Amino acid sequence: MTPLRLKAGSGKHSSGESARSDSPLPSNMGMLLGFEKKRSWPLTVFILLSLFFLAPSCSQRETEEAKQIEARRQELRRSVLGMMSRTGAVSEWTNTAHDISGRRKLFTSDFQELLIRADHRPVLFSGMLEDVEKRDQKYYARFRNFDKLGIPLAFVLECNSDLAAKLTNQKAAYFGVYVVVAEISEVTSQTAEKPSGANEDDSAPSTTAHGRCVDFLDSELFDVNDLIKQ
Repeated sequence: MTPLRLKAGSGKHSSGESARSDSPLPSNMGMLLGFEKKRSWPLTVFILLSLFFLAPSCSQRETEEAKQIEARRQELRRSVLGMMSRTGAVSEWTNTAHDISGRRKLFTSDFQELLIRADHRPVLFSGMLEDVEKRDQKYYARFRNFDKLGIPLAFVLECNSDLAAKLTNQKAAYFGVYVVVAEISEVTSQTAEKPSGANEDDSAPSTTAHGRCVDFLDSELFDVNDLIKQ
């Protein structure tokens, strides 16, 4: 039998075909990858440089905002202290009420002792304005105590026409929260006044202090207890 002989050219062709078929990447892939690397490194440098220059800018902007807030807080603090000095208002009742609430429930009698003062000095509080009512040719503003101590108390205060006009015409900067000076003449329990079965707002304070509004300032959501601290 005559052995099968392969032509030399045929063998080279098969070997070349095999080499090309076994190769997973085209022969120019190395150049393509090199081109991609060269094209991507400027973008990486740009991102790094942007972060380098933007980070101080953001930090500087935050610092400036913090300085502006602190400057406004100090300005408002001076105004509150000036109002307290002018009216003779006292503010320690809030801390006393908070201390009592840490030991036991606050009762109406506690607020009567704290707010109706023997020296007739007015009290200072931070309140959210809920309503202004005109009744019998008099104006009454209703506030809800609003500070971080969370003392559950409402205030219904008679206002003169000038103060009532300021409250109704002035848009408070933040949610209608004011620092208020008031002379308190009576403290009542809302639950005792309402008939049983009446619809009530469970979140509403059950105790209401009645009196006269002496003066107020827009608090801009700064807590009054922090404002008057040294």
